[in-house]
Amino acid sequence: MENIASKEYNKKPDELFQALIDAVQEAGLKISKIEKPIRRMEVSTGVSLFSFGESCEIIVSDSNGKSLVYVRAKPKIAWNITAQLDGKVKKVFQILNNKFI
Repeated sequence: MENIASKEYNKKPDELFQALIDAVQEAGLKISKIEKPIRRMEVSTGVSLFSFGESCEIIVSDSNGKSLVYVRAKPKIAWNITAQLDGKVKKVFQILNNKFI
């Protein structure tokens, strides 16, 4: 079980990636790895009463001068049926939308 989403923004990829670092922290996600040269990061949520947590891979790529943000979210443990993947992905996009739309 995983959730994959993408969205295009009318911003330069490097500029958007920098804003994304702030956005994921604002969304309550913990950054575990940042690879700035390829605009990729890994983030995760903590364990809660109802879930063992989720992890996300986020990549910002160049799309004809615009930015394509690709998010792949999955549970940290495969059998974690209570993982709340949609909420975290939507929250990241909502913060980016507020900044760039």
